[in-house]
Amino acid sequence: MYATALDALVTSQPAARLGGVFGYRMEGDEASLNAELAVIDAAQLGNADWALQLWACDADANGRLQGIKVAEVPLGALQADPYGTTPVAGNAVALPPAGTGTHTIVLALASGISGQYGQIHDFAVFGNAQQFTQPRLDGAVGYQFGDNTVRLSVERIANPREAGSVSGTLALELWALDAPYSGGAFAGSLVGGVQIGSLEGQSEWRDVAVNADTAALAAGTWNLVLMLREWTPAGFVTRDYSNFANPHIVVPAQSVEVAVEVAAVEAPVAEQQAEPAAAPAKAAAEKPAVAAAPKAAAAPAAVEAKPAAAEKPAVEAKPAAAAKTSKAAKPATEAKAAPAKTASVTSIDKASKAKALPSVNESSAEELASVKGLSKTAAKAIIAARPYKSLDELTRAKGVGEKLLAKIRQQVSL
Repeated sequence: MYATALDALVTSQPAARLGGVFGYRMEGDEASLNAELAVIDAAQLGNADWALQLWACDADANGRLQGIKVAEVPLGALQADPYGTTPVAGNAVALPPAGTGTHTIVLALASGISGQYGQIHDFAVFGNAQQFTQPRLDGAVGYQFGDNTVRLSVERIANPREAGSVSGTLALELWALDAPYSGGAFAGSLVGGVQIGSLEGQSEWRDVAVNADTAALAAGTWNLVLMLREWTPAGFVTRDYSNFANPHIVVPAQSVEVAVEVAAVEAPVAEQQAEPAAAPAKAAAEKPAVAAAPKAAAAPAAVEAKPAAAEKPAVEAKPAAAAKTSKAAKPATEAKAAPAKTASVTSIDKASKAKALPSVNESSAEELASVKGLSKTAAKAIIAARPYKSLDELTRAKGVGEKLLAKIRQQVSL
């Protein structure tokens, strides 16, 4: 559902291969890729668009590489120099896979059309495995449904990055998916989420418990997953996650519905109060921005998280000494406890979109192209950049600017 089989993308008629010089470097949310290409078919080289890609992979039971694309540097059409080589390089936003696993890193040379590179001509596997240092969930996690709300609880949230490296805004989000999550891009329904602030490197929050407004789910059986997401230049990115073993069943509206459901991972988690080791602190209270949406058979529309006014602190940053982390602070830098953070509580907008309007997250290219002012090319670009949490994010799609967005905003839905 989320990983791609690299072997299945490799073409039998490559136009170029990776030469003897190639590499990558990652700094924060940016990846730098470079390679010297050995040209095999110069004509084919100039008749396609090219890209260097960085993948985080794991081998399946048959030894084939299953990967999640971390970064992609578009190169456009290429030409060989008099020696039959082509040096290429560039930078791109890095989107490493969520979780704390160790991955095999692969550099790939791919071709296709701009933004859609479906053929791999050559790839190289780096010998040293990579583990990405990201904010993470530790200990028991859980959720508990109430009346139009869900309570999300985590024993610890830690930032193992070096001291002084403050995270982007972190958010806890409960998602309903068709299958268990394994990292990378995903499609599903947001059940509820809350922004909880930024966390300094080598610090942690303990006994986090926050409430979020819930959105209606369609009838069916869902896999629930709690995600820790971080704001980056590419928007909110999943940094860690925990799948819940028990499926969440939503019965049709005419049947009797269960009012309260409790699930937990690792250990049953009762409703928790935020209780830092240093001093007690009450969990921030949330106030819905709009009236709760009625439960319906249709899947809820994607929602946009908007910052709310500051509330009482729900969590408190702890110094590195209070918990084990994967990286120690540098000797020259004294690891200090992050100040108590105020939970930036976000109400979830549950206003349903009109069913008659094409959905930018679900509709086909033909359905989107039926929107007045939206070309087939732009419709395909919108599909390629999914998913969206708000219509404002449509400007991420190639060819969709502010003017076009203003023109089609009232003609599409999430």
